[in-house]
Amino acid sequence: VVDAATAAADYQEAAAMLQDFTKRVPNQIPALLKLVEVCVDGGLETAMYEAQEQLTDAYLNANQAAEARVIAEDLVAREPWEAAHIDRFRKALVMLRVSDPDTLIAERLSGQAPFMAHDPFFDETEQAASPAVPEPEAEAAPPSESFEADPAENTVPELVTNSVPDLGPSAYTTHVDTPAASQTDIAPIPRAAAPPAAEQRRGADEIDLTGALGANDVPPQRAPAADPGGVGPGSDSTSTGGLDATLEDQRNEARADRDFSSQHMTLGRTYLEIGMVDEAISSLQTAARSPQHRFEAAATLGRLHDRRGEQQQAIEWLERAAETPAPSPDEGRTLFY
Repeated sequence: VVDAATAAADYQEAAAMLQDFTKRVPNQIPALLKLVEVCVDGGLETAMYEAQEQLTDAYLNANQAAEARVIAEDLVAREPWEAAHIDRFRKALVMLRVSDPDTLIAERLSGQAPFMAHDPFFDETEQAASPAVPEPEAEAAPPSESFEADPAENTVPELVTNSVPDLGPSAYTTHVDTPAASQTDIAPIPRAAAPPAAEQRRGADEIDLTGALGANDVPPQRAPAADPGGVGPGSDSTSTGGLDATLEDQRNEARADRDFSSQHMTLGRTYLEIGMVDEAISSLQTAARSPQHRFEAAATLGRLHDRRGEQQQAIEWLERAAETPAPSPDEGRTLFY
């Protein structure tokens, strides 16, 4: 009946039937997901927000904390003054074993950290039409042309401007000599040289650790090798200990990167379930950087682009999935056929 009403574009009737069913049989995740989908397609904003609240509670009752966090964070971003939304968000973070949930919530509410969720009914034209905040900077008075003396005299620009014509040539020359030192003091710091292109390509092909390991970082164990005079009888134990510590740090960082990719893979699945395709594509692209999730993420992205009629992107992602070993022979055959 719901499918028939949806096919007839009677989203109001379909949503009413699903709402009646979810009230009689609560915590039914498939029915709530269908209700959210119908509300998004029909533009039923109020009904969709109520369905999101029920869906978050259902996920929490089913111990699906990752899915509950996505929707709860969406609710907090939309209505940060609602204590019920914040309580749902905190419960999901506690179930995910976040070390300090209250601090994370405070950072989200204060704007120090952006929300990961996205409101499908958000009107971007309103944000574009809103006036920019930092306008007072444009009203600042332009600096005086004669204000070329020592930066230490910035506190009294009028005195400097009035005294410049009265100075003699020799005094003016000695006065102008001082900015040379100040200019060298404020010279821009040269940036470190970029790594070779081969290293960048090799890092992108294997695993994305740029978030944890800096692209310009040099492993500590290479420093003793560059100094031939540092080799001695007692240097073996020290270098071995430093190498072990470095390898252990890299293992921990690689493990953290895998966890980060797993979170984005879970976010991508959740976004697909609730019909947020653009957000799902963004999360799946991040998850595809990890070899652990590259096959599933790339295959899913290929199918999504194919449904949208974006054949070029679909072919690229399907080729990337084909280059990755399949988790099982069945999944590999499914990709090719």
